Amino acid sequence: MPTFQTRVFTGARNVPQPDAGIIPAVAVDIDFPTVALVATDIILVARLPIGVALMDYEFHFPDIDTGAAAFAFSFGIMNAGLTALATTFQAGITAGQSNAIVRNLNSDAAQFATTSERVLGIVVTTAAATYAGATKVGQVILRLRG
Repeated sequence: MPTFQTRVFTGARNVPQPDAGIIPAVAVDIDFPTVALVATDIILVARLPIGVALMDYEFHFPDIDTGAAAFAFSFGIMNAGLTALATTFQAGITAGQSNAIVRNLNSDAAQFATTSERVLGIVVTTAAATYAGATKVGQVILRLRG
């Protein structure tokens, strides 16, 4: 189960923090690895500091599954060990099966407590039929409220 980290997660790229009631959109690049993503692989997306709420999200992924599309993943808040999702906001996400944008389906993320730091993550649930993600970059658009 390899774990991949975005440049936002590692701190190489800064995420503007929301101020008061504004809700900025923050693009987090996902640099797809040269090796095929398989089930249980993890992508650590970003850290949300105390007091910051995730109001909305969407996935802008290129087509990284060129075969009979199968690629799917879950998105949510990672557990303390960063080994699995502790809270799943959405499962069965198919962004990456084509270049279609996949949006948040509900308001679960916006209702989640903001009293501690959280790590947003992706857990691959189904590997791509024919992985074609090497050198491709997708984006997770996060809408944050302070």
